[in-house]
Amino acid sequence: MAVPAARVPWPALVLPVYAVALSLASKPTRGIGLLLAAVALGGGLPAPAAAVRASAPPRQPIVEGVRWPDVSLPVMVDLSELPEEWQAPARRALTTWNGAGARFWYLEADPASAGANTVRLEVLDQIMTCGGQFQPAACTYPFVYQLAPQQISNAVVQLNRERLRNDRPRRPLDIVYVPALLTHELGHALGLGEASQPTAAMFPSALWTDLGEDDVREIRAMYGAADGPRTEQPPAPRQPADGSAAPLQLALAWEPVPAAFGYYVQVETAAVYESRGGFVDVGFGEYVVDTTTERPDYAIPRPLAESTEYYWRVKARTAGGNSPWSAPARFVATAAASELSPLN
Repeated sequence: MAVPAARVPWPALVLPVYAVALSLASKPTRGIGLLLAAVALGGGLPAPAAAVRASAPPRQPIVEGVRWPDVSLPVMVDLSELPEEWQAPARRALTTWNGAGARFWYLEADPASAGANTVRLEVLDQIMTCGGQFQPAACTYPFVYQLAPQQISNAVVQLNRERLRNDRPRRPLDIVYVPALLTHELGHALGLGEASQPTAAMFPSALWTDLGEDDVREIRAMYGAADGPRTEQPPAPRQPADGSAAPLQLALAWEPVPAAFGYYVQVETAAVYESRGGFVDVGFGEYVVDTTTERPDYAIPRPLAESTEYYWRVKARTAGGNSPWSAPARFVATAAASELSPLN
């Protein structure tokens, strides 16, 4: 299914990989829905063969090999657009997936600081079609990077307000259990497709919120099993501090995380930061630093530009799952600070 260009967040050149909804289960329309979901923006280009295996029985993942990159874990979720009565069930759905014993986990985002790599839940007055289905209860749109089509960049979960109204009588088959729907759609947002086993939360039209063995097996196969507790707090940056001046030959440092076997570190110029509206997890070579390190410090190999403003951040990698990113810290590289640096 093509998504209008105006609705595509950064990066602008992303392709919708698939749109899946709770009502996508009917076999007569499954082939049409998945084929439409695999068509690229505007040009009608065919998707890779793995994305259009529509004739096979339901299985997970719905598009082989497409998942959130490790650098994006944990995945942030913006619930701010949900009505208040749906926010508690949405948080329980996040907790359900976080309890699957995988290195993948969801973290509710602060709306003021939610970045580009976020799952956003929104409520529409009506959803006319999704993957060949008419007026589904929900529709999930994961997007991938055009330059990294195996990696999910962000996702949008749309909920149909008209279908979910509870202020009028419904036929039994039209009743939607919102907590189960949210669990199901957040499973799609992490990369899972419909399950064939009726005990799974990803089974089409599931009316339960607990995960089945299929759900647990598939998320662990996709992201790896957690080995120990996850680190829920980001590393605390030490130098350069936010708002400080830094030497041109800079060594970044942060507080070590005891369980960490490594760290992701990113540095970008203020110009890139502002043009993108903040950091994006996959930098495609535009960052000054976009690397991993085993130590709680990193010496930038090349001198920084004089009087140039930069932002940097870091996250810990542990066997139980990655920590969140630290808040972006701003600094200015100057020759004056270089004279005071112990590196000189």
